[in-house]
Amino acid sequence: MAPSFYRRVPAILAAVLCLTISSFAQESRATLTGRVGDAAGASVPGAKVSIKNQQTNITIDVVTGDEGNYTVTALQPGRYTVSVEAQGFKRAESDMVELFTASTATFDVSLEVGQVGETITVNADAPLLEADSASRGQVIENARITELPLVGRNPINLASLAPGVTFNGNPTFNRPFDNGDNVNFSINGGLNRHNDFLLDGTPNNAISDANATRTVSSNNIAFVPSAEATEEFKIQTNSYDAQFGRTGGGTINITIKSGGSDYHGSVYEFARRYQLNANGFANNSRGTLASGPFAGQEASPRFTRDQLTGENLGGNDIDQYGFVLSGPLRIPRFGEGGKYFYNGREKTFFLFNAEKYREILPGQGFSTVPTLLERSGNFSQSGITIYDPLTTRPDPNNPGQFIRDPFPGNIIPANRISVVGQNIVNGFSLPNVGTATQRFNNFYLSEGQGTEDFHSYVARVDHTFSDSQRMFVRFVNNRRDSFAFGGNNRVGLGIDQQGPLVRENYGVVIDSTTTLSPTSILNVRFGFSRFLQAAFRQASSPFDATSLGFSQAFSNTRPVSIVPRIGFNDPAGGIPEFGSRNPNSNITNTFSVPIYLTKITGKHTFKFGGEYRRFQVNQSGGSFNFGGGAFCFTNQFTARNPQNLTTGGAAFADLLLGTPSNNGNCNGNVGNATQVENLSPTTFQWGYYAAYVQDDIKVTPRLTLNLGFRYDYEQPPVERFNRQNRGFAIDQTNPLAATVRNASATDCPACANLTGGLLFTDVGGQPRGAFEPDRNNFQPRVGVAYQFNDKTVLRGGYGLFYFPSAEYGGSTGFSVITPYTGTLTGGGANQFIPRADAFSNPFPSGLVQPTGSSLGQLTSLGSNITFSNPQRRIPYIHQYSAGIQRELPFRMKLDVSYVGSRSRGILTGDAQGSGPRNLNVNSAEQIARFRQDPTFFNANVANPFAGLLPGNAASNGATIQRQRLLVPFPEFGSVSFVGENVGRLDYNSLQASLEKRLSRGLVGVVSYTFSKNIGALGFLNDQDTEPTRAVVDFDSPHVLVVSAVYQLPFGRGQRFFGDVGRAANLLLGGFEYSVIGSYRSGRPINLPGNADLIADPRIDDPSLSNQNLAGTTATFINNCVRRLNGTTTQFVTNASGQRVQQACTNPAFAERNTGNTLRTSPLRLGNLREPTATTFDMSLNKSFVFTESVRFQFRLEAFNVFNTPLFGGPSSGNASNNDFGVLNPNNGQRNIPRQVQLGFKLNF
Repeated sequence: MAPSFYRRVPAILAAVLCLTISSFAQESRATLTGRVGDAAGASVPGAKVSIKNQQTNITIDVVTGDEGNYTVTALQPGRYTVSVEAQGFKRAESDMVELFTASTATFDVSLEVGQVGETITVNADAPLLEADSASRGQVIENARITELPLVGRNPINLASLAPGVTFNGNPTFNRPFDNGDNVNFSINGGLNRHNDFLLDGTPNNAISDANATRTVSSNNIAFVPSAEATEEFKIQTNSYDAQFGRTGGGTINITIKSGGSDYHGSVYEFARRYQLNANGFANNSRGTLASGPFAGQEASPRFTRDQLTGENLGGNDIDQYGFVLSGPLRIPRFGEGGKYFYNGREKTFFLFNAEKYREILPGQGFSTVPTLLERSGNFSQSGITIYDPLTTRPDPNNPGQFIRDPFPGNIIPANRISVVGQNIVNGFSLPNVGTATQRFNNFYLSEGQGTEDFHSYVARVDHTFSDSQRMFVRFVNNRRDSFAFGGNNRVGLGIDQQGPLVRENYGVVIDSTTTLSPTSILNVRFGFSRFLQAAFRQASSPFDATSLGFSQAFSNTRPVSIVPRIGFNDPAGGIPEFGSRNPNSNITNTFSVPIYLTKITGKHTFKFGGEYRRFQVNQSGGSFNFGGGAFCFTNQFTARNPQNLTTGGAAFADLLLGTPSNNGNCNGNVGNATQVENLSPTTFQWGYYAAYVQDDIKVTPRLTLNLGFRYDYEQPPVERFNRQNRGFAIDQTNPLAATVRNASATDCPACANLTGGLLFTDVGGQPRGAFEPDRNNFQPRVGVAYQFNDKTVLRGGYGLFYFPSAEYGGSTGFSVITPYTGTLTGGGANQFIPRADAFSNPFPSGLVQPTGSSLGQLTSLGSNITFSNPQRRIPYIHQYSAGIQRELPFRMKLDVSYVGSRSRGILTGDAQGSGPRNLNVNSAEQIARFRQDPTFFNANVANPFAGLLPGNAASNGATIQRQRLLVPFPEFGSVSFVGENVGRLDYNSLQASLEKRLSRGLVGVVSYTFSKNIGALGFLNDQDTEPTRAVVDFDSPHVLVVSAVYQLPFGRGQRFFGDVGRAANLLLGGFEYSVIGSYRSGRPINLPGNADLIADPRIDDPSLSNQNLAGTTATFINNCVRRLNGTTTQFVTNASGQRVQQACTNPAFAERNTGNTLRTSPLRLGNLREPTATTFDMSLNKSFVFTESVRFQFRLEAFNVFNTPLFGGPSSGNASNNDFGVLNPNNGQRNIPRQVQLGFKLNF
């Protein structure tokens, strides 16, 4: 963008802002518009239009303009009575007007000549067609929210009922506190987790789950209200109104219920018990046990069975219960009697909802602990030989190898046992399974139990000060406390429990609506939300490491006070880790201060508004960042040959000796090394500004134009203490340049002018923000709605939107790892002989502290680094649609539309897009030469960086493989480039919905989407300059969803048994059936990265099969592969149950050498997809009506009622794996098996 233009931006913005204060204004309430005319069709100006809320009896009056038009905004969704009066005409009135969230309803009135005292009733039903707006969306009204079978009682789960919406999260995570999966929607082809969430018009977003490099976070939802507190919500899939922005797909707009002039409430309980549920597919497939003490019983029952006694330890039980109360706010004169101290029956109304959720998750499992003899160092009965590391010496028979002597008697002497090692071993449970010599899976934990406790509170007060002044205040809070059983089956010192995993929300909104005149409305709003996501690990933290025998210096200087994490890698068997992962915390504060003005003049309804949000994101810790110390134990120090770990030794013996391994490839996410990680906390903050103007023009009584213009500016994030990177110095000379300049140009071409290195915010003239400001975010909006006749509306529109931002500059340099060296110095045998204090004082030189920005471009020399593009621009999406709405008999509306979108500038490294590109790789030309002359690349040459890269031993020696010097930045490892604006999505769809408004006891919607989504989000190779184009992994060509609630026509006043008495009606009446049925095409299958596609991989009869079943040859895709050795084979299972290769003749893939070739096959194909399934949730409800105001409802709900499994895809990532192409259903189904829920509600 030209500099002269940027100089004009402030003036342009100021011109828009002068219309209003810069603040937030995104409306969740409804708008009613219409035209008042006479019998001849002429307009009636000056007519008084009164809109009365039937729940609160609050009335709003407006006057029609010169064209007879009227518009009323900021109306709470619900039913209204609309009356129209004008001199010389009869008064017209209708009590059938129903308004919905974020929707515009049209109600035109034709007046009859007569006296005002005369009243005619307008019998027209509530308007169905959207004749004054081109925006598209789907309202999930209260009837469906409260009556549909709703798993987890989570209203957000109903978003997928709308056309154009696909849910791409884990379908088993459906609870109101499963925030991360609740937001995994793609709306109209946009990226997952890039939508906007509003609660009563205020932001309801959180920014969470930052990656380890602090370059990318995720857009999340903050507060999920209970179904009982939700009035309704709308999935706004195409918003051509300029008041909506900051979305990469759509907006999910939720409205909380408000109170009314009468008291109403309900008390409810929803219960699930494992005895009523079905078992999963994988469990059922295992059948019954053929032998053993439990022969004839289910091999894998739906409950948790004690593996020793057979006792039923219970199963998954859920209780979700609460109450809601609403009505006029009245304050009595406590202790005095008489009239109320305050009586708000006509002007002040409240709602309060409290809900709790309790889930029990019994757990049990096996683990490995030292045997009773091993606990004291006695391995004489363990079946292995342990060797003394102090006897390490060169092997005279094998030059370059080393050898040791065994411990006498295979027992570690008491004076050689490490105090720390012994204390940790003492922290293991005693073995309780098998013989005294059983070494693995010798401990069984049966009493493990996980719990989920969750509460949710919603409080709202609405007050009417006068006919022209209204206000509401709303407060929300919820909190989840999860105590998981823990995956390592350990108790006491070794437990790994998040304890508790917390998600907590606070939110408040204060909203004021002022009618300045019959044609002007001012709305002012303040909003604040706070989202906490944390794992405190209270069972393991704080912890004094000196209690285990660690040195005071180590214990006190650890960044995290917690039980150290102990991992194992024993070639004889798996040993679960001991000790806890680390605590972490993520807090998002979001502030918003709104104001907007609606002005109606003639044919125009203007909205002038602005938007401001302030984000504060605090992040600390990480589950897999081990600030308390991570120690890896293998058998390296007790093996006969320390360079060959198959020569005896045991990990528990190494632990007792106190000899951690520096590079042991341990399990349990400890990593490959013993180390301590110091991860600095970060505090990012930034602002988001916008201004807009919207003009809805009633050009003619049949034609409406929606014209809008919006400007956004989202600031680059600033880290409070400048703990943030600011790009990579690609073209700037590195400080090592002078030292390596004379290196061989053949060996190291980059050394002649060595460049690169990390840059830092607020250092060396760099600004504080992570990125250059993006001030070019202008967004036109245009919509057209034309009422072809009374029952048909043609609509279309276009809008440009900018994505929400959740990216940072990175924090390399502000986190550091202290590596471990526990052996003697001097090389030779000493490198395999441990120090005496190798465990008690593991880091004698102290822990390394983060260097921050002090080293500049020398930061992380020799290491892998990740940086964000400081020139990144905010991605954007073009959305457009054209369609027809047709009103049908029986209160039905058919909407058929073409809907498309084009997302551009999507960032690489986005958690929902693709990974970053590594810039530090050999070029395609070099790789081509590599294939011709591999010895040239593999040759060891003089290393110009010898002694300069102490953080990487492989790159710091006197010689180095030439291939490693031929990269652009040889002083670093990988250089990952996050934030390239190169991604794009192209989405085209046909969307249809048939909506049935409530009449004759039936309400429902049928939604169908036929679409294709082609994306270019990821690179096939790091050497590529453009991402590759393919169907995206969340593409689903066909999506069909049916939802309906039907009040069965039985009982008094109904079609059947309509004249029964009250007692009989209690038995026969009040039945209701509801259903959600859904079908979705399977997701595309990813193709292997180590093989080229040479033929169609589809087969005629794709099968699901357990590859471990003897004799099976079944596959889901063609797994015949041409191997690198020239053979063509596929894996099958022989009669012994082993996977073996057999010859085949129809290869679909050809293995390639990934070291010297580039990938050419696509990421995925549009015609190769995972299996799909049609699932149904159903409910049969029975209401017992005792009085007009008291009703009890019993609900029998079943989720996945036919127990239809939905499987994932086959193993397809590696064509060399023996399960390639196989879809093993025993790996588990993606959806829940059938679950039955019983509901009890007392409504009054």
